[in-house]
Amino acid sequence: MTEEKQKQLEGFLKENDVLIVDKSGSTKRSLIKVLVDLGAETRRIHSVTHYDEAMEVFEEKRPQLVISDYYIGGSSGFVFFQDIRKKYPEMKKLVLTLITSNASQTVVAKAAEEDVDSYILKPYNVDTLQRILSVAILEKNFPSDYLKYIQSGKEYLFDGKFEEAKNEFEAAISCTKKPSLALFYHGQAMFFLNETEQAEKDYNKGLSYNKIHFKCLLGLYNLYNELSRTNDAYSVAKNITRYFPSNQERLCNVIRLCVETSSFEDMEEFYLIYKEIEVREGVLTNYLNAGLFVTAKHFIAEQELERALEHFQWLTTVSQRASKYLRAIIIELYKIGEFEEARKFLKKFDVDDMKSDDYKIAAFYAEFDQLNDNMRVQSGLEIFRSESRTPECFQILIDSLKEQKMDDKVVRLLEEARDFWPDNKFAA
Repeated sequence: MTEEKQKQLEGFLKENDVLIVDKSGSTKRSLIKVLVDLGAETRRIHSVTHYDEAMEVFEEKRPQLVISDYYIGGSSGFVFFQDIRKKYPEMKKLVLTLITSNASQTVVAKAAEEDVDSYILKPYNVDTLQRILSVAILEKNFPSDYLKYIQSGKEYLFDGKFEEAKNEFEAAISCTKKPSLALFYHGQAMFFLNETEQAEKDYNKGLSYNKIHFKCLLGLYNLYNELSRTNDAYSVAKNITRYFPSNQERLCNVIRLCVETSSFEDMEEFYLIYKEIEVREGVLTNYLNAGLFVTAKHFIAEQELERALEHFQWLTTVSQRASKYLRAIIIELYKIGEFEEARKFLKKFDVDDMKSDDYKIAAFYAEFDQLNDNMRVQSGLEIFRSESRTPECFQILIDSLKEQKMDDKVVRLLEEARDFWPDNKFAA
């Protein structure tokens, strides 16, 4: 490193705060030592272990250098980088460095161009750490022509000057042999100019240099959504979800697209991804619950009972044995005469839920094959006279009464039922 660059590096570290996000105490200590040796002041180096703490420190101190492990408490370093980029777009000199522990994470870091400025692969030594941090800091603060053209183009893009932006990105493309990032932004400009076919070509060309380039994949996904090309959108979204730490909103959309495209074979993969997320939002849990239920019904229709039961089991785990889902599962099993399996799920009800309407109805279905005619009628009447009445249970009650030739009672109950379900025509 030249003397001039050494001074530039020391000046950057001396003047700015640094944030380290890592669960390992030894890693944090070694990073602090290297940073101090490079010129940082100890009082300006902050270290935390969890996403929430990292966001709090960032909002308070506005560090210009953030070093994060791939896995952090509550999220991932990659997601944390995305969130602060989105929240603080004005911090153009911000340097984000990801610490990775295996080759697959390194591939992700390479593919996340611009979201990750540099990456450090474990195990590393002091010299490697110094070199990588030095290059990242200097490149960000004293960028190449390629990055200057991209930055200039982005400013035009954000100002709505799409033709000018396109010209800057074309200049950037000519500066390097693998211009995936420039092609992504050129595609963005083309999209805003309503040249969607060219935008698609740009994103795909960017992916030809790096097949999992994060921004190019995201550009394609958004483009296909805009054009209502559902199958294409799902194919791209699945790749994003597979390679990159999951954004929960995007994972919701992937689950939705999985169902819309009838790609039920993939639902297990999304369940496994969900399990790895430490802090899950309620809306994601709801999406997965619905996805697992629909997928299980699909496998029932395909006469693949074992796979259906497996998805129902996962549903009880994700929903934490919520009574409404247990009831729904038992009703589906009743429909195909799987009473033994239905009773297994009936046992999953929490003790506190055994007085609930959901339990009463679930028990009626699960134990139906063990009830004689009188018991079926009695149980059906109890449900009909309660607040937990449903038209499905009522139809079973009517059928049971008909089997016992109690036609007068059928007529009376049908009259009563019109008060509850005026638009429902029951088979009498």
